[in-house]
Amino acid sequence: MTATPTGAPTNPTGVPAPHRLRSMYITKIPPSPSGIAQYSQQFRQVLCITGRVRMIGLPLPAAATQKPLVVLKTVARSLLAALRFRPDITVIDLSGRALAEFYAAIALVLTRASRVWLVCHDPPALVGPAMLFSPLDRRGTRRLGTYLSLRFGPRLERLLLMRAGAVFALSRLGARALAQRYDALPVYPIPHVATPLEPTRKQPVVYCPGYLSARDLDPLIQAFAAGLVPEPYRLRIGSMPSNDWREVASAIKAAGIAHRVDFTGTVDAAQFAETFKTAQFVVRHRLNQSPPANWAAVSGPIIWALAAGCTVLTTDSRGTADCLRDGAALDCSTKPERLLPYLQSLLSDVPGAEAFGARGRRHIATEHTPEHVARLLLLRWTASSPTRFAAHTFPAPNPLSEALPPDPILGD
Repeated sequence: MTATPTGAPTNPTGVPAPHRLRSMYITKIPPSPSGIAQYSQQFRQVLCITGRVRMIGLPLPAAATQKPLVVLKTVARSLLAALRFRPDITVIDLSGRALAEFYAAIALVLTRASRVWLVCHDPPALVGPAMLFSPLDRRGTRRLGTYLSLRFGPRLERLLLMRAGAVFALSRLGARALAQRYDALPVYPIPHVATPLEPTRKQPVVYCPGYLSARDLDPLIQAFAAGLVPEPYRLRIGSMPSNDWREVASAIKAAGIAHRVDFTGTVDAAQFAETFKTAQFVVRHRLNQSPPANWAAVSGPIIWALAAGCTVLTTDSRGTADCLRDGAALDCSTKPERLLPYLQSLLSDVPGAEAFGARGRRHIATEHTPEHVARLLLLRWTASSPTRFAAHTFPAPNPLSEALPPDPILGD
């Protein structure tokens, strides 16, 4: 630790940490296949910059956090840790089916065991149906679970949001969607945290990360089959549900391109980073542009691709498009039919493709690093506790602070 001119200590990154926040972090962690588990490894770095961190990690798939026993254990662990650790804030990642995290947050705000900050990954939804526990999420009982969620879920969500110390979304669009859904609730936009990966030699690979359906991949499969994507380029496909995998594998076999296709499946953190570091192109082609539950979500795979210096082409019109500036990616969300022609032109223009990759890494280095996100969180914390930290100052504003001010977005 060094000292600023005002006497406030800083960590080696230069971000002031005069108060050394004590944070508790409730989230999914590897080996959970959830994208939140990959995100949490980066966001933990953010909290480490601000001070001490106590993790309440859930190494579970999303569906497992719907089990009543998992919910009860998570609530008990969170309350006990809050009493022992006495955190200044407890940061909780909320996403689809994250019922364990959701009820842990409710328990903390009701008992006032800790100030709770919520990071909402799937706006305008919080966790989806709030009463759809695993015994109710099956044939024969799902109708009851849906009814209970519709009847009591909105009340539980409003209770949590009104008592939370702060609510964050990963884009302006997401913040606006949440604010409008919950009647002018103040929501703070923060960037999806990511660390630029070390440059490496790119391979002739077109990578389609997970969270896609068979229909989303069909245009690329046909492009490979028609020779529009020439040798030696290979198609790399991320994890997907088993029924979609079977459909995609059948289409690839029928197209006669099985020898040019690789399936990554579910991978660990190191393999996850490596798949992006070696891919020349990352294509995010979504046919369904208006999912009802999380239409303002940010695509984690696109953020990782930019961090790895990939050339990114996307039709994702959700919160990701709201995040992309500086020409960091080819955003085809308004005209999806242009994605394949753009890809064809860049395949024959390697310097142009590399220029896009370099811009993507600069974009992440400017606006998404743990140091920048930590600065925003510290600004929010000092704003919420002005008498305690009024004597401490922060460095001069950087481009991030102008792009994403610490003021909330309110619904219309």
